[in-house]
Amino acid sequence: MAKHRRVAVKSGNGLGKGFCAAVALLWFLHSHQDATIALSTAPTFRQGRHVLWRQIRRLFRPKAELLGGKILDTRWEISDDCYAMGLSAENADQFQGFHSPNMLIMVDEAEGVSDEIYEAIEAVMTPAEPLLLLIGNSTTVSGAFRRAFYEERQIYHNITISALDSPDVKAGKTLVPGLTSAKSVEERRETWARTIRSQVLIPWRFRYIEMMASTCHPACKSWRPPSTAVPARAVDCLIRSNKPARADTRLARAGLFFQG
Repeated sequence: MAKHRRVAVKSGNGLGKGFCAAVALLWFLHSHQDATIALSTAPTFRQGRHVLWRQIRRLFRPKAELLGGKILDTRWEISDDCYAMGLSAENADQFQGFHSPNMLIMVDEAEGVSDEIYEAIEAVMTPAEPLLLLIGNSTTVSGAFRRAFYEERQIYHNITISALDSPDVKAGKTLVPGLTSAKSVEERRETWARTIRSQVLIPWRFRYIEMMASTCHPACKSWRPPSTAVPARAVDCLIRSNKPARADTRLARAGLFFQG
């Protein structure tokens, strides 16, 4: 955020993106206390209040004296010109009238926010030069959040975090409570193996699995789908592959991997 005006982060579930977003908001407001506004939004007010702002309040309270100001459910106010507040993404009119030399706009669960809201955010960004942070799960194949990684990627700094990058998954044990665990990834892998087995008799799925296997891990290049089952290593290739395909959306919803 210190180097890039627009940052878009797509991530698996349970990887701490909400925690990082809360840290970013606290950092921004604390480091620009002259005239600063930080706005956060999410698809619903409940999501903003009980997810992102719960993290913000939890991090603020132990350091309240250092950070300064007063914090409420969805507002942190240091002065009349220096504050942060949470807005719902249910009404574009809520974004009108905000102006400040220093501004941060943060969109949580960005995949669920409508293009109308993004248009309102862009209107706020036109006269000023605020920072924009988008974070979410890549579960949609259209919309502004997806465009940030494709058609508009040249103006965004893109970050992709896979569940396979979780410290708990890599270590095979709990290092950071609350993060995605190796067990949960293994459960998803087995679920996907069963799902593919139940559908693999359809000819085009044969070709898709075969194509993915031949373009992924070298160990799978010689594999050909049997009549009734798909080996676990082929599922691993699907999870790890960067090849765009419709099935990646289903993997995204499983919270495992998001193709770049």
